[in-house]
Amino acid sequence: EDLLLYLPVRHEDRSSMVEIRDLRNDQEASLNLTVRIAKPRYIGRSRFIFSVSASDQNNTGPQVLIEWFISGPRAKQIVEFYTKRFVRGTRFIAFGRWQLDKLGTFCLKVNKPDEREVLSSDEASDGDPALSAIHVGRCVPVYRRIGDIRPKQLRELLYRVLADLSDDAIKENLPTD
Repeated sequence: EDLLLYLPVRHEDRSSMVEIRDLRNDQEASLNLTVRIAKPRYIGRSRFIFSVSASDQNNTGPQVLIEWFISGPRAKQIVEFYTKRFVRGTRFIAFGRWQLDKLGTFCLKVNKPDEREVLSSDEASDGDPALSAIHVGRCVPVYRRIGDIRPKQLRELLYRVLADLSDDAIKENLPTD
């Protein structure tokens, strides 16, 4: 009951799937992308910028760039994880506010891990494609972090709990109309 009553702080509309050709500066959108090049850039003192250059499924425009910052005592292990996860040809969804840089490339600076979701890897969601789908392509609840449990993990946990409940386990309190 406590888990079901733990309400999200907000919802993000990640249903707006667009192609690169339709992307506009400062637009918040989800793109279904394929990795072309992914690599870390060391910037000193256990800090890295991980960059992924990607194109959409129909190659409708120039490649886009997704970057995120990695730091801390485990930064090297995290970089290794992302290097293995974002290999050439990997499909993923990236969500956020896209910015056009000086060279005319659309860039996304990722601030939260759940702004990107790998689609073509069994390790992405423990082999359950339904779990990948709960993070993108729809209106997504965003929860506050609880201790070591990240918002994405909480969303997955709630999905599993609700999937295991029978239809009559929770009484509907909204009128039918």
